[in-house]
Amino acid sequence: MRMIKTDYVHPPIPTRTHDWCAWVDGTEEDGLYGWGRTEADALRDLDEQLLPDCALCGFPPDDGAQVWCRSCGEVLPYE
Repeated sequence: MRMIKTDYVHPPIPTRTHDWCAWVDGTEEDGLYGWGRTEADALRDLDEQLLPDCALCGFPPDDGAQVWCRSCGEVLPYE
């Protein structure tokens, strides 16, 4: 099962909207990150970007998409 990781980044920019970062462990190269003022905001942003279910759960994604499955907890590539 892949884990969701978070980090307090606190970049040197005037806005605090990117203080926290969230991503699915092992998918950093895919560039899918959630950002937010708080850790909860970053997790919510990441969750909004991830598709809801995998093919095992009945969600029909586009070809070549990767999906984080909320049911089985894996990032599944589609063919």
